[in-house]
Amino acid sequence: TTATTTTTTTIMLWLLFVSVLVCLFSSVEASTSPNIIIFQPDDFRFYEQWNPPPHLPRNPQITNYPNGYDLPNTNKLRTDGVILSRAYAASPACGTSRYSTITGRYPSRSSNSRNNNAGDTISSVTIPTTKLDDESRVTDGNDCSDNNAAALFSKNGYRTGMIGKWHLTRFTSSSYSYSGLRDTIKGCGFDYAEGLYAENLDSDSFSDGTFSHNMEWVTAKAIEFIDQANADNDPFFLYFNPTVPHGSGSVLDAIQDFTCRQTPEGLLPVDPVVPYLTKDQTCDQYRQTVLDRTGSATNNHEIGAIWIDDAVGALYNHLNDLGILDDTIILFQMDHGQEGKNSIYEVGSRMASFFHYPNGGFTPGSTFDGMVFTSDLLPTFMDFANLDEASAVGYYKMDGTSWKNAIGNAAQENFWKNERCFAAELEKDRAVVCGCDKYIRIDNINDSLTATKGSRGNLAVDGEQLFRLCDSDNNYLTSPSSNPEANAVTDDPTKFEEMRAILTCHLLNTNPDNTPDYDGDCFPTPPDGNPTTSAPSSMPDPSPTISPTDSSGCLGTGGFIRTVVCIVFNLVCSIAGLCF
Repeated sequence: TTATTTTTTTIMLWLLFVSVLVCLFSSVEASTSPNIIIFQPDDFRFYEQWNPPPHLPRNPQITNYPNGYDLPNTNKLRTDGVILSRAYAASPACGTSRYSTITGRYPSRSSNSRNNNAGDTISSVTIPTTKLDDESRVTDGNDCSDNNAAALFSKNGYRTGMIGKWHLTRFTSSSYSYSGLRDTIKGCGFDYAEGLYAENLDSDSFSDGTFSHNMEWVTAKAIEFIDQANADNDPFFLYFNPTVPHGSGSVLDAIQDFTCRQTPEGLLPVDPVVPYLTKDQTCDQYRQTVLDRTGSATNNHEIGAIWIDDAVGALYNHLNDLGILDDTIILFQMDHGQEGKNSIYEVGSRMASFFHYPNGGFTPGSTFDGMVFTSDLLPTFMDFANLDEASAVGYYKMDGTSWKNAIGNAAQENFWKNERCFAAELEKDRAVVCGCDKYIRIDNINDSLTATKGSRGNLAVDGEQLFRLCDSDNNYLTSPSSNPEANAVTDDPTKFEEMRAILTCHLLNTNPDNTPDYDGDCFPTPPDGNPTTSAPSSMPDPSPTISPTDSSGCLGTGGFIRTVVCIVFNLVCSIAGLCF
């Protein structure tokens, strides 16, 4: 009888162990297709509390929290996520930056730009010439139908959604309609396209004056999309681009003079209902709370920041209520630097960016000091979703590199901080940043947005310039009183020629008349040897640090799941008397 009881107990315990394994590894499998949200407000400010780049020497744009309100929801993404301390836009303008984010490519690669710049050796990167169009007259010209994040994720089992400002299709007053905009965006790989703004609010081809910024409407549509995907148990990719706080429309006027029912789609029959915003109060009552928190402020960026922060909170809390927050990547980023917008100086290219993913294995509140830029986002998201060249349906080559495995890896972070290189593009001007060194080439000083911004802000302006962005200890300079781009480096000809050669290589690879070259060896490769779009691999495990009192030997085995499995295994086999 005793033997029978022991055997039964042993069997039951082993069944318990197997059940735990099934549950744990089922959760791991779910995490191989995380939900992905890019939250990118338009012309958002870089707050002093977020370690911004050095300011313009003349008329610096020093921005603190609005009326002392510390944007608790946005800051939660920072404190519970990973701060990307040196994040850059591939191009410092709204539409060109969006192109790099959605495609993983430099804006000079766009099929639209290459078609418009045919016959030239350098693509002029501008908003009008960087649209997400298919162009049959250029090689690899299917930007809309194939070569973007929505098309790629849609082909690989994701529900895809676009909300807010598009800015990637050219419309005229005679060609624009809301339904046409929706159909155009769906043609670029999005299953869901609502809450849409074609262009800036001051665009004559788009805005008729019957609507303005409307955060309640776009947030309600984002939640609607999430609910639909969650109901069908589909992983989702959401590209959420609020128009706020862009100055093409007054944010204060939008709140005071327009209603929540006035939208680009037309007049809604009822106010949009947004959990945590308007569910328990009217839309007008909610909007008054925004104004109450801004105090006497009337400017776009202060009022808009609170309106944006509330939307972040609504999405965050709704994801939590659905039980999917931990398995959702939320990437919050500016679309470019605001103080130096439309220039390839640091004040135009560098931006705030936070990465929140509880199931990602990252230390909450950690900082990654490596250089990342907008074209890295899609390769990184693919890496988290276990999609690579061999496995992804509709895979295409990109310029960006996944930084997934660099976070928490000291050797890789050192490379990304001190040796990683990328280019910034605007008009025919280019910059190359490699760690602490930066080289700028201005095509025509007399006809350049970058030169104009630099001259007005008291930065150094010349045809070719080398800058040192760090102090003697290789720490990136962020002092508001000194800007390293105010004075060019003139005593390092070797570094100057080295950086010039890197840019020359990049210009050759992105020549609009050449077949696009994504294999050219212009920039250094990360130390693990991974190519631009590396095959997915798990997060590097921390070095084992087994406590002397840990008789199970489980702690420090690398990763939460393996630690739990190890502990359960030891417990079961100990009780059953089967441990070796």
